[in-house]
Amino acid sequence: LMTPGSIKGVVQDEDGSPVTRFTVVVGEPPATPVFNEEGRFSIKGLPPGKFDITVSAQGYAPTVKKSMKVPSAMVTNLGTFIVSRGRTVSGQVVDARGEPAAGATVVVGKKLVGDGKNLLAQLGKAFEDASGIRQTVADEDGKYSIPGISEGPQLIAADQTKGGRSAAVALPDGKEDATMNLRLLPMGSLRGKVTYGKKAAAAVMVVASQKGARDQSLLVTTDSEGLYLFERI
Repeated sequence: LMTPGSIKGVVQDEDGSPVTRFTVVVGEPPATPVFNEEGRFSIKGLPPGKFDITVSAQGYAPTVKKSMKVPSAMVTNLGTFIVSRGRTVSGQVVDARGEPAAGATVVVGKKLVGDGKNLLAQLGKAFEDASGIRQTVADEDGKYSIPGISEGPQLIAADQTKGGRSAAVALPDGKEDATMNLRLLPMGSLRGKVTYGKKAAAAVMVVASQKGARDQSLLVTTDSEGLYLFERI
């Protein structure tokens, strides 16, 4: 067996000041949380190979160094990760009648994965960091603002228990701030049964995706009788 390798580095903002709280994802989740007054991190016990290294911090856009080589039995210095404030997405959420949707949750991310009830499934902070998830709650006027959004393809959607859910909409590409107004639509439900031959298929994942938004999906699992239910869709 090859001896594991290690990485180290430092995280700073655009002014050169250390970022003291952040997470580091090596390849795929889970993320490693870091708190260091000098913005330094060190991760040991990594299998040799090439990895994308993602650094995420609250209020900053995620920063990635791609295909970084981790040799066996060596400490690889990744240098400095510069995190930027990114762009800000803001706007208003309204219900189907056009009234402000106070308290609606607004989510931005590269991938939006929900479950049978929620716009976002509870997949853990590591998944959210890797997907660039940022979220906030609309104020009493339905207005919201989310900073720290990175460049590249992103989706935005809003959800409110009583008002419904908006369609997942692609953000405009680029570095500029964006205004995105979202309208909630009434929700329905969907249920069914999965069989294999003539037998019920238990513990099978069922996926529902919005047409035209391949990076937005809802996931549920069949029960012992092969039944599944999307309570809000």
